[in-house]
Amino acid sequence: MPQRILVGVMFCALLPAAFAQARSNAIRVREDVMRAQREKRVDPVYPQAAVKAGIHGLVELQVRISQTGEVQRVELVSGDPVLTPSAIDAVKRWHYKPYLLNSTPIIVYTKVTLNYKLSAEEGVVLDAPVRTTPANQN
Repeated sequence: MPQRILVGVMFCALLPAAFAQARSNAIRVREDVMRAQREKRVDPVYPQAAVKAGIHGLVELQVRISQTGEVQRVELVSGDPVLTPSAIDAVKRWHYKPYLLNSTPIIVYTKVTLNYKLSAEEGVVLDAPVRTTPANQN
């Protein structure tokens, strides 16, 4: 019986440490913070089919950035199917300054939101403003 307790205590003590170590390899960073870290932005091409059809709106992407600042993975969160291929293609070519945690470069997960806007029969793609929620609301 005492051996079971000892094994249980060791398991409970070591398991959280193992998960903490695994999580420290990557962190989630807010979009506005990573926007300031961006060194290279390739502008998405506004698809002519979207311009002709009057399609506009936000495209939200989940992005994984390596320790060296390269975009490793881009996944669609939401957006019009006509706009999303150009957004994904452009963001894959972006580059960021390495994000440092305790002076060590670390992998970052962040969101990228692009705003496809139509004006005078042409389209422009802007970084969407970051929405903030007041502290007393969810």
